[in-house]
Amino acid sequence: MRLKQSIASLAVTGAVCAVSVLPVFAASNFKDAEKQFKTAAGEKGAGLSTNDNVEGKAASIIQTALSLLGVVFFILMVYGGFIWMTARGDETQAKKAKDIIIMATIGIIIILLSYAATYFVITQVFKAP
Repeated sequence: MRLKQSIASLAVTGAVCAVSVLPVFAASNFKDAEKQFKTAAGEKGAGLSTNDNVEGKAASIIQTALSLLGVVFFILMVYGGFIWMTARGDETQAKKAKDIIIMATIGIIIILLSYAATYFVITQVFKAP
């Protein structure tokens, strides 16, 4: 019983110490935010995403699509893991979960390779004079 109390008090002390340094990080980000607000004052919008060229728009579209595919990959991995953990010795459920995880991993590898190929093509096309 004494060991549990010691561990609990140590965990609470560690959590309080970890939370107590958060204002330091907030203060450092505040100066950047204040500078950005002063820059954007009097202007229409903040001007953070001005992709006027084709390369910038293509990169933005690809980045958004890859973000969505990354979320799908994460959901499939969690789903496969959930099925695996709840299989309870059922071989068909375990195989189904394993197949989901393997296919999701193959899918993310294909996505990363396609991103690399697209990045290479876009940089080479727009790099040429």
